[in-house]
Amino acid sequence: MKHLRIVAGLLCLAATVTTTYAHDYRPLLVRVSEASSGRYVVTWQPSPVLSAADQPTVELAGAGCKEDARERSLPDQRRSAYRCDDPSTPLRIEITYPNDNPSLPTLLNLTRADGSITRVTGSPGSRSITLSEPQPESLRAQSYALIGFDHILRGVDHLIFLSFLWLITGTGWVLIRALTGFTVGHSVTLALAATGISTPPASFIESMIALSIILMAAESLKDQRTTLTLRHPVVVSTLFGLLHGYGFAGYLREVGLPKNDELSALLMFNIGVEAGQIAFVLAIVAVGVMIRKASSSLVSGNNTWTTALYKEKTRTLAAYAGGALAAFWFVERAWEGLSPLTTVG
Repeated sequence: MKHLRIVAGLLCLAATVTTTYAHDYRPLLVRVSEASSGRYVVTWQPSPVLSAADQPTVELAGAGCKEDARERSLPDQRRSAYRCDDPSTPLRIEITYPNDNPSLPTLLNLTRADGSITRVTGSPGSRSITLSEPQPESLRAQSYALIGFDHILRGVDHLIFLSFLWLITGTGWVLIRALTGFTVGHSVTLALAATGISTPPASFIESMIALSIILMAAESLKDQRTTLTLRHPVVVSTLFGLLHGYGFAGYLREVGLPKNDELSALLMFNIGVEAGQIAFVLAIVAVGVMIRKASSSLVSGNNTWTTALYKEKTRTLAAYAGGALAAFWFVERAWEGLSPLTTVG
């Protein structure tokens, strides 16, 4: 029943609207520079999605390392110096969160005194990362699948879009076709943007992603016979997928692609995104099934008027809740895009 899908969608929306920063989920960036033999400088950027009280501390451990000096921190950077006197012990970075670990992925660059660079990608939730040897390219590429999986499940705007796609198309073959079109669309633009072939302004793309959710909310209020998404699911989802792919690419640019293994890492990231997308859709379908079973004993066949009213109210609530949140994002993101222009004058 359609109204049961709407209730499940409301639960998904309720679980995701706890934050207004739908797409601002960036990894923890850590840089270790060897100033001279046995002396290192560690810098890291505070995560923009964490409050000041939730920011982690980053320390260089192993190799007999002791903090030599904690330099003055800047608003967008933390910096510490270390002396390490035991070259036989591997270097490692220890990450400590004051409260709950938000499972942020970690990107770490180690620059040696001779100019060589070691890049290591820590999976979401990693608290200790060893730096003694370069991370194998294959292992680093596999970690991109975990980053992609984690990213899509934290991308509130993408999840709301998928929720509306499901509410409109249902759980059958039409949904599968729509998801296929969405996958094709975002895979194309993700590859184009991640490789630098096409890079539209981020503020424009983020605004258009919010607009796509508004349009889907409006579609969910229409009669099924007039719903463009239901009549042409592949075309609509592919076009919107092109926009969302640029959004994925914006995050991937923050992560960076490993040198000499860009295509493999890009493929693994996209596979992770797809796995997360499938996991989310399966979850909301399962919620719909559970609600349908639970409601079968609460709504009898004699309550036709009550059921119809309930169906209409929940559909309207879902559309306006998701649409209003997306409208807020649209205004916020569009304003951020215009801010540089207004300050120049």
